[in-house]
Amino acid sequence: MPHKETENIKNSNHIITYFGFIRPDKGLDNLIRAIMLTKVYKEDDFKLNILAELNYNNKYHKEILKLIDNISFDKNKINITGYLPDYDISKYLYNTNLSVLPFKDGLTYRRGSFIASIVHNLPVISTYTNLTSKDLLDFLNEYLVEPNNEQELAKAIDRFFYDISYRNKLIEKVKKMKDLFDWNKIALKHKRLYKELE
Repeated sequence: MPHKETENIKNSNHIITYFGFIRPDKGLDNLIRAIMLTKVYKEDDFKLNILAELNYNNKYHKEILKLIDNISFDKNKINITGYLPDYDISKYLYNTNLSVLPFKDGLTYRRGSFIASIVHNLPVISTYTNLTSKDLLDFLNEYLVEPNNEQELAKAIDRFFYDISYRNKLIEKVKKMKDLFDWNKIALKHKRLYKELE
């Protein structure tokens, strides 16, 4: 699909972004199927931005492209950007309403796309497994669904867009979590720790 320049990103109330390396364990296939079950997909300004390279030479990528072609997806509502430099990825994230990361092995603090979303003040809906730490699961429990559960993922996405309380609560949680990834604060904590050990 044609790459749309980031300068043409339009502000909208219904933009979802998926980004990161595309592998079977990242769940992009689940997201695409879930989108077709949502109400928000029917909104005129709905857009799914996939910030990644999809290559027909890759078996899983080919499955994703075939899935998009075979389902009744309005092709104007999906944008596969291809490779983007960090600056352009950042522009997309700042112009997005929701990041959806349906990892098949669950959300953890090690997920780079999760950290990038939080740093950009971007709300995240994701998945949980036994690999998800208890504190993360407790904090985001309403916004995490079981992997491969496309119906529940679709419900969570719609609830974010149509339930103001649910959405605002997640936005506040993201603001609180951002402190965890503030590198200046992390460095300061390490500095204090080293001083205590002197």
